[in-house]
This record gives sequence, structure tokens and C-alpha cells, in this order.
Amino acid sequence: MVSSLLLLFSAALSAEPPSPITATVFAPDGKTVIAASQNGVVVYSWPELKFVSRTKAPFSHLHDLAFSPDGSRLAIAGGEPQEKGSVEIVQWPGLKALQRLEVAKDIVYQVAWNANGKTLATACADKTVRLHDLMGEKTTEISDHSAAVLAVLFVSVPDEDGNFELLLSAGRDQSIRVFDAATARPIRTLDNHTAAVNDLAISPAKGGKLPLVASAGQDKTVRFWQPSIGRLVRFVKIPSPPLCVRWLPGGDYVAVVCTDGHLRVIDWQSLDVALDKKVSEGWLTALAVSPSGSHAVIGDERGELHAVSLDGIKRK
Repeated sequence: MVSSLLLLFSAALSAEPPSPITATVFAPDGKTVIAASQNGVVVYSWPELKFVSRTKAPFSHLHDLAFSPDGSRLAIAGGEPQEKGSVEIVQWPGLKALQRLEVAKDIVYQVAWNANGKTLATACADKTVRLHDLMGEKTTEISDHSAAVLAVLFVSVPDEDGNFELLLSAGRDQSIRVFDAATARPIRTLDNHTAAVNDLAISPAKGGKLPLVASAGQDKTVRFWQPSIGRLVRFVKIPSPPLCVRWLPGGDYVAVVCTDGHLRVIDWQSLDVALDKKVSEGWLTALAVSPSGSHAVIGDERGELHAVSLDGIKRK
């Protein structure tokens, strides 16, 4: 088993020089970790973090990995800088290629599946968000951002008719845009950040409450929103810009990884930093939280993968 101490694992994905790890994700069964870099997609066992397999990168730059809601497909996002953005959808397990989308004029930074797994949203460096109907092969382009889009997120909102979906996008223009996911109609702009918005994550908490979203900003803040009503609930300033944000199971805490090499866990209600661990001397560039919430798997700019225990969270 993974010990309670911070463990460091070299994630050299090939004999090639190490490349920053740009994405990490747990497989739906919680027994596997997948990591991406420009050197390829690597599968590890969990919790041992033993090498299982490596797949050659489908394009020169990889930036995100996202499982479909039913866990049967994995979207690999990236592309060729200043040439095209691409997403390859592969079968899970096995990583057999199923579908290739050429989606933009520049790389894709992030990808998100909607609730039924029939639509894929892409955050693109060419300032666009694109909605891809995977069944009908129809694409809708959204051009509301004035700079590269770094994050996309679908948010299900309960109403009297069941649920409807919002699409959130965020990027270097310091804004979070909220759209009707079905029509791509703009609803509102959340513009409280004072620098780029690097990442978005939705709380797993249920129970009929308004959806809660966390954003990680280059302005060294983590902000908490109710996007369905356009409300900034609260925010916290931290010592270094957070690049990735993930909720812990239960919805009481968020984990962020930062440019100063620290993992920080924040109590979203009190805004206390409940855990702070130095992980690396370099930037932390990728984050996944284990399904049990016991560990974080973190990639850094040096191409190293770290398994970090979340024991020691100061709970009030």
C-alpha cells in the first residue's frame, strides 16, 4: 500500500527526456491511474503506482484526460500548437482509438463530457469553446472569450422539469462565462478574478442545493461560485497561483496544486488551509484525487509523478 508519507515516483514515460506531466486521472474503478505528457499516455496500477502500459501520444502536445460518464471512453485532448486542436476518444480499458476530432486552429487545453456522454466541450487556445455532438458530428463554436480558453465544465442544475445543463468556460481573459449548454446561449459572465482563470471543478455534494463550483486563479485566489444564480459565495487568497483544483469526496474540501510546488487543501466554508505539503521544487501541473479521498496523485513540470497522503487534514 501507499505509505502515509509523501512518495515520489519517477514518471519517465519513455527513454526520451522527461516532459511535464499535463494531466492525471483515476480510472472509474479506482484501481488505475493514467498520466499524460508529450511523451505519451501511461497507465499505472493503484495504489502501487507500478507501470502497466504506455501508449504513444496521438499528437505532439497532450493537455487533458477525461473519462466519459459511463467510464467506457477516455478523451485525450491536445494538438499541434498554432496549427490545430485535436481530441482522440479511446476505448477504456485498452486505449483503442474510436474517434478523432479536429476541433480548432490551436491546441485544446481541456475537455469535458456532458451528463449523458453525447456532447463534448473543448477549451481551445484559439479563444473558442466548441460543443461537439458526438452522435450527429455537429459542432457549435462559441467565440465570447477574448483570450485563450483554459477550462470547460458542464454543470447540471435541478429544476421543476428535472435537470438542465449549464456550460462554464474560463481562461486568460480573467472571466468565467456561463452558457445554456443545450443552445450555447450566453447567460452571464463572472468577472471577479483579476488574472487568468486556470481551472474549474464542481462540488460532488448533492441534496438539492444550488451547484457549487470552485475556480483556481492566476491571481492567487480560489473562488467558490453558485453559477446558476451568478453568485460569488466566498474566496481565499493563497501564497502562490493554483494551476489545478479538485474537490475531495464529500464536498467539504478542495485540493489545489500551485506554482510554488505546494499542495494545499482548503476548507471551502471556513477558508482555512487545512493541509499544506511541499511536493516538488518545480511547478505542480496535474492533479487527481483518489476515489476514497485518501491520496492525491500529482504531476509536476519535471515529468515526475507524486503520490501524496491527505492524512493530517485539520478538521474543525
